[in-house]
Amino acid sequence: MLALCSCSAMPLPRAVALAVAARAWSAAELDLHEAALAPGTLAVRRRSAPLFRGCCRPISSGLDLYLDVAPPLLQARLVLFVAEALRAGRAGELHGKSYMPVPSRWVARGKSREMLQYGVFTNANRVSDADVLPLPPLLVEVCDLLESFGIVSGPAQRPDTCAVNVYAEGSWLPPHVDSAKFARPFCTLSLLSSQRVAFGDSICGDDGSWRGAETRTLMPIGSVLRVAGAAAGPRCAHALSSASAPRISFTFRRLAPEARVAIEQSRAERAARSAAKHARLRAEKLERRAAKAAKRAAAKAALSVGSKLG
Repeated sequence: MLALCSCSAMPLPRAVALAVAARAWSAAELDLHEAALAPGTLAVRRRSAPLFRGCCRPISSGLDLYLDVAPPLLQARLVLFVAEALRAGRAGELHGKSYMPVPSRWVARGKSREMLQYGVFTNANRVSDADVLPLPPLLVEVCDLLESFGIVSGPAQRPDTCAVNVYAEGSWLPPHVDSAKFARPFCTLSLLSSQRVAFGDSICGDDGSWRGAETRTLMPIGSVLRVAGAAAGPRCAHALSSASAPRISFTFRRLAPEARVAIEQSRAERAARSAAKHARLRAEKLERRAAKAAKRAAAKAALSVGSKLG
């Protein structure tokens, strides 16, 4: 998993960003500039970049790749954000199920990844009403960026959830289709390293080595892959090949209206049940206190009567 550096020469989040970037971003021909930086900041400069940020490269029906959407400073801020959220999640400090570790049964094979979830909780591609944190301001800022480039348009497409996936070297994901409870399109921002994803109706293989894919595409650092139409399912699945280096992805999706209503209703019902249980337990506690007080009063009265008779 993405290791948290314990370097004592600098604050932990900055050390994390520098250590991770130095290991993974150098392979993508990025320069680290540490001199003259304010505390807690990290500057990254791309040696060679397309003439236009956010230019769209159509791949196949429903698949569009937008290059260099996230500028270097935003990439650095996102890496710092993820490093701190992972620290808090591993320490049990994040609300509800906002953090999910790699299941122990999958660690040896390299399957899956650590996850940070905002807006809604998913597990094995199933959406549930479990409590998670809402989208934080930095990820809202990324949503604004997606709109500004026309990757999503208007309230009907603006993401209200984000799954942050932290892949170690060698990690992979099997063929899957994103839950139908998410509206289309959805999109993924990639950081730290460029990795490949496969799309197709009959992907087969194992342990991150796939055959039968109709489309394979590289997701460069700072790019956003937009998935819609037939590419988003239900027949067409996608799978991640075994990662050659650590990678962080941010998958932005919007819950379908009916799914949002169902989840909010379920959460409201759960909150009502919790409140009713709390009220019942409190009433029982007060009743026990009253019974004990009555018993003490009765014993005191009996003792008083006995002393008078004596």
